[in-house]
Amino acid sequence: MYIADNTASHLIVWLKPSAVELKKEALYLLSHYVSLVTNNAKRLKEISNCMVSDAYFSKNPIVDALRKSGLYFISRLRNDSVLKYKYMGKANGKKGRPKQFNGRVHVRNLGANCFYLDLSLEEIKIYSTVLYSNAFKRDKKLAVTIFFKEGKEITRKLYFSNNLQ
Repeated sequence: MYIADNTASHLIVWLKPSAVELKKEALYLLSHYVSLVTNNAKRLKEISNCMVSDAYFSKNPIVDALRKSGLYFISRLRNDSVLKYKYMGKANGKKGRPKQFNGRVHVRNLGANCFYLDLSLEEIKIYSTVLYSNAFKRDKKLAVTIFFKEGKEITRKLYFSNNLQ
């Protein structure tokens, strides 16, 4: 990857199978991609233990396959993803299951006590924390990236990792 030039090169390229090939193998496209990751995990880990992809692949079967293969995964989430703050308080001593969550995350109104400012530049700010993801049914490290142009916010994007560090 050439960061200064905003370019990258591909390590491995697999052709997308046709609909006929998928039907013959009784696979869906997503299950095909899961099998590619699973079958090549050892080879991939020789180079890096981290895999990065676009938002299409941020689905539970892919994330689970990567986790089980020992690979960390970084991808983008949809802005309407259901994310919950983890409850960090003490148990109240009442009967029943202890409280696990402390409300839903609203991307436009981040909880000031829950997010940490990781990067602040004129054109970008990145806040991060560990949250619970309903879609993945587990904790994820979340980075909320806020993009600015001429001092005004233009968009927010959510990125996640299964590496909670």
